Amino acid sequence: MSDSLSQTIGNTLESLSPLTTEVNRFMEQHALSHEAIFRVNLAIEEIVTNIIKYGYDDTAPHAITVALDLFPDTIRLRLKDDGHPFNPLHTPEPDIYVPLDQRKVGGLGLHLVREIVDRIVYRRENDANILEINIARK
Repeated sequence: MSDSLSQTIGNTLESLSPLTTEVNRFMEQHALSHEAIFRVNLAIEEIVTNIIKYGYDDTAPHAITVALDLFPDTIRLRLKDDGHPFNPLHTPEPDIYVPLDQRKVGGLGLHLVREIVDRIVYRRENDANILEINIARK
């Protein structure tokens, strides 16, 4: 059984469900904790959805690659897309203390991801966005 999984999907919301099904099968085979599975799923759903909705200025098909590598204490999640440059670490933190009816729409998903993961690194390489996320295996 491999300690790595890589899946490439199209830039459609319909591609997300088969991806998460495969990722969950992989994580369950490796007996990851429910908390780790939750964190990986939340990160994938939020980030891939954002890539699909906001990453492209056209309707052409694009590839999004999601890879998981398992280490003794860490899960490394790597997401790669050819959308326009976007560093999610540069998005402002939402003011979660402002009443709901006065908040700006958006930004909460990325905020949640930043709160539940251990490390996020962004780089732009060969016209691709690459986001590496470390999540504790506990």
